Amino acid sequence: MRLLLHRDLALYLAGNFASITGTWAQRVVVFWLAWELTESPSILGVLAALELLPSIVFAPLAGTWADRRPAARLARDVQAASMLPPLALLAVALMGEPGLPALVIVTLATGVLNGLDHPLRLLLVGRVAPKGQVSGAVAWNSAAFNVGRMIGPALGGWAISAGQPEWIFGYNALSYLGFVVVLTIVGRHMAATEPGAASRGQASWRGLLRAFPRDVLLLFVLFAATAGLLRPIFELLPSFADSFSGGVEAGPASGAGAFSLLTTAQAAGALVGALAASVLFARFGNRRVAIGMAFVAALSALAFVATPNLPLAVLAVAVMSGATLGNGIATQVDLQTTLDESVRGRALALYTMTFRGLPALGALLLGVLGEALSVHLAAAHSALVLLAVWAVLTLRIRRH
Repeated sequence: MRLLLHRDLALYLAGNFASITGTWAQRVVVFWLAWELTESPSILGVLAALELLPSIVFAPLAGTWADRRPAARLARDVQAASMLPPLALLAVALMGEPGLPALVIVTLATGVLNGLDHPLRLLLVGRVAPKGQVSGAVAWNSAAFNVGRMIGPALGGWAISAGQPEWIFGYNALSYLGFVVVLTIVGRHMAATEPGAASRGQASWRGLLRAFPRDVLLLFVLFAATAGLLRPIFELLPSFADSFSGGVEAGPASGAGAFSLLTTAQAAGALVGALAASVLFARFGNRRVAIGMAFVAALSALAFVATPNLPLAVLAVAVMSGATLGNGIATQVDLQTTLDESVRGRALALYTMTFRGLPALGALLLGVLGEALSVHLAAAHSALVLLAVWAVLTLRIRRH
């Protein structure tokens, strides 16, 4: 809790929290509107791909720029530009219900901006944190992210139920404006302490790959497998939610109600996972935590797709979400504390590419397989593949 007394870190966490809340509220609204228009798992997969895949292209740009220029200024400019997609949706919603083309265009624009934004946010956490307390700051930032991810879907679900999605679009735009103000304040204090810009040679991606120790690389591959094989399940929650509404009277377990419960469980589980990871780091070390969390995530995914019972599914989603996030936090802490400052911007860009890009590809594939087979069967195969990858990588990490 003492970390929260650090003014710049507290301001940054508050601004990030407000922005994440708006982002997730809008995301839930957009995905639910698309589901109501099409009732197609593949469309949800396409939207997830449009939102996440641009990170593969734009996160490396942001990481390279951050290793050469002040990161706070870059992040502030990206936040200002990020106001445009929700403002566009607000304008369309005020004229009538947004159609699928509008949802697709705004999702793509949001994906591009998020691809630039995410590595900058991760990098700034390490730079705004007090010296020697990066792991704690990363854990608190993840907690703030997941509280926002818990409140955001609830706000989105409320707006859907109330038939007022435009309120969410307006709030999201304002949240970005607030973060611009925060980054302006924090950036003034950070300007004197930010590291010098790396040269073009130092900021090459070939130099980044050489900077990865063998054990860090193996841990990163496990993180990539977890992100690519399990996180797509979260992107297709609307299609899973409908499987719990058959034969159920209108109420909390029907349609949107089941979806709201699952998304809330996802966010709550992630919050618990973030806090648990910060405690477990001190006892077991971040690498053991990363390995253990990946294993738990795979098992809980199998439990989720196997149960027809909504309360058990909600519990399984919460555990899967917390374990998946715990693996990601442990990997991020490893990058923040092991790699040299001169390559950290690109390392976190690679983290972003993996965290956002692989789930996008996985969601697209899972959506297509879900149309051909079933989303439950496709997700079960993903979890089994992750268990096999986990076994191989764990043996190699321990041998190393």
